[in-house]
Amino acid sequence: MKNLFNVSVVILLLISTSCMFDGVKGNRNVITQSRTVSSDFDEISVSHGIEVRLTISDVPSLSLEADENLHDLIITEVEDGVLRIYSEKNIWSAKSRKIYLSTSNIVKIKASSGSNVISENTISTDELEVNTSSGADVNLTVDVSNLTCNTSSGSVAKLKGATGSFNASSSSGSDIKADELTAKTCIANVSSGANISVFVTEKLDANASSGGDIKYFGDPEHVEKNSSSGGKIRNK
Repeated sequence: MKNLFNVSVVILLLISTSCMFDGVKGNRNVITQSRTVSSDFDEISVSHGIEVRLTISDVPSLSLEADENLHDLIITEVEDGVLRIYSEKNIWSAKSRKIYLSTSNIVKIKASSGSNVISENTISTDELEVNTSSGADVNLTVDVSNLTCNTSSGSVAKLKGATGSFNASSSSGSDIKADELTAKTCIANVSSGANISVFVTEKLDANASSGGDIKYFGDPEHVEKNSSSGGKIRNK
């Protein structure tokens, strides 16, 4: 049994080392370059640990700040109305890998694989959908009529501002931190050790299961609560 354990440890170390060798290390010589990109998009998809600094502006622009040897690996392309930002190879060490993006309208943001999206000003739109997974983080200030946010796999969405209706779903140890977001109505679903915090003024429909936790702030007029399998719903 001990020999089997030792063999397993060696295999895991070899796999980890192999992944590192397959990746690229930045040379720590950070440069910034502007890029030309089609403005025909209203969605963003970012992955591979890249950080996006998003500004809503009528003057579109995109620039990449990254280690010099990573510029050719980091791709920014528009496909079917989606601005896709990713790396052709895994980057296991870098001094910087940031995209500075200015665009006039965004209706969907998807962040995965340890990436980050940070809004530099308020995102104002009728509909906005935010999806995070695999350890990604978003930090957004919004003013929207209808907001949907889905988080999973240890990712985090921090939301501030205001919305008319808020549909929040969090699973697998992820977090939606929306106690600084004022929502008139909210449907919140949490499971598998995930957490949701939200500020609601009128109506809340909260469902928590499998160790999930919902904390709601404010004094909504109507509250429906359903919890099971160690799920918790609490008014703070």
